[in-house]
Amino acid sequence: MLDKVMSPNEHASGPYNEAEQVVGLFAVLLSSALGLGASFALNKADRIGCSLEGVVSLVVLFKGIGCGVILTTATIHLINEAGEYFEKAKWDTYEGWTYIFALTGIFLSAAADLFVRRQGVRNIVPVAKLPDLRRTGHGHSHGIESGETLRLLQSEEDEEENGRPQSSSVFSVVLLEINLLSHSVLIGVDLGLQDSTAWLALLIAICFHQFFEGFALAEVIQDAKISTSKMLTMCAAFTLTTPIGVALGIGAHSTHNEENASVALLIGIFNSFCGGILVYLGMISILLPWIVDSHGLQRAPILYPILAFLGVTIGVTALAVIGIWA
Repeated sequence: MLDKVMSPNEHASGPYNEAEQVVGLFAVLLSSALGLGASFALNKADRIGCSLEGVVSLVVLFKGIGCGVILTTATIHLINEAGEYFEKAKWDTYEGWTYIFALTGIFLSAAADLFVRRQGVRNIVPVAKLPDLRRTGHGHSHGIESGETLRLLQSEEDEEENGRPQSSSVFSVVLLEINLLSHSVLIGVDLGLQDSTAWLALLIAICFHQFFEGFALAEVIQDAKISTSKMLTMCAAFTLTTPIGVALGIGAHSTHNEENASVALLIGIFNSFCGGILVYLGMISILLPWIVDSHGLQRAPILYPILAFLGVTIGVTALAVIGIWA
């Protein structure tokens, strides 16, 4: 989505329709809210008599789509397109800048995640009682087994059902939201700058993107089991950020400068860095626990793993195709 933010596209190729932009603003707001609402509704649908199998099938499919959307946003719509901005800023003598900043985002996310997890440790354990530090595989070690080591390392009150500390889950959802909000602003600005020729295709792309990204975010928020007030605040922030970006784009339409090298460099660094963070979060906080390491999918009928990966395929394919125009 961000590949055309303040890039040399044809804003002057058609008339600029401010009324259309206002309609787009509310369409994006509605699609974001519907994505969030769909997650909360499906998680309660079985309580009002809906088929449990049908509800679970939709949740698994939509989770897969949301995962695919986030990973494709990170790679195709952020990291890949960041190269355009480095070229425009004359940082094209070395082609690896995009990946350097993306890897920096991954590295810092992993480091922060580890140190947040350490906050849930009750006592520091002597190295002699941590044979997993020497292990290269995932098999059981002699002496203390992995489950016992985990109990030594985590306090009971911070341990979730999946064995992850509560603080780590909260940190992951906050980091995910910050990144989604950051690039959502730029997505909105891009839409707000579009003329009538390119506006409709980009609006459809953004609405699809926001719906399934909102669904994925709501699932992560619910998994973290944060307070209701914080949950509502995070949902409201996601719903409003892209429309705010559209409003900024409308306001900046007549004055923005597409040829500023410093701005291009800043956007290139920002896109690749945030893309790296989203790759980490998409893999570690979404793809791994929701699908690959899901005990439910490991034991469920084969239909459900197929639905999960079908969803990922739909999300990746849709966002990759959307990348042709947006």
